[in-house]
Amino acid sequence: VAYAAAPPAPAPYSTGTQFHAQDEFGNLNYGYANINSAKQEVGNTYGGVTGEYSYVDANGELQTVQYIADDAGFRVADSRLPKAPTFNPEPLVAPTFNPDLPIAPVDTPEVAAAKEAHFAAVEAVEAAEAAEAANAEDAPTERKRRAARFSME
Repeated sequence: VAYAAAPPAPAPYSTGTQFHAQDEFGNLNYGYANINSAKQEVGNTYGGVTGEYSYVDANGELQTVQYIADDAGFRVADSRLPKAPTFNPEPLVAPTFNPDLPIAPVDTPEVAAAKEAHFAAVEAVEAAEAAEAANAEDAPTERKRRAARFSME
């Protein structure tokens, strides 16, 4: 008696899995996984959610996103986000600025002559005021009072 050959066994194939669990208090846990992507998320009664999902992008690289959403806000760690620069262990040096010191200007002969004339005029005015004050001290008291009274009006 001839027996027929057994048919070939099919290759193992998984269409994916999924799950969901929730209790009467509002806590939940669900997720799925298949050949292209996976996700898992946990939530609690107070509105907090923590989860992660991953997938293979067009370049064949696995991308993973982890997230938390709660009273402190939404926070995410994503493999697609740019990485922060690493700290350079070399000591930091503050920049310095060392300009040339300014040189005082030199007066021209005309400016020097004008300054001398100005200072001489100031001294003459001060001397005249001092002489007038000395003369006023020698004046009788009655005249000083009258002068003070008229000057206030």
